[in-house]
Amino acid sequence: MKQAWLFPGQGSQYGGFLDALPTHPTIKETLDEASDVLETEIKLLATAEKLKSTKNVQLTMLTAGVA
Repeated sequence: MKQAWLFPGQGSQYGGFLDALPTHPTIKETLDEASDVLETEIKLLATAEKLKSTKNVQLTMLTAGVA
């Protein structure tokens, strides 16, 4: 059996999109781990204002895809 990992592309993000992820312990752990690595709360990078930065879009989209 073949397997594919698909991630949404840039452009599917919107302010607060990380808050729309399902509430599941694994998702919370992933968001917490990303916040620890970045030394900032990942959800703070997913506001409409912060998502004007491509860097923040890429960081938050990758985190959402992994979560």
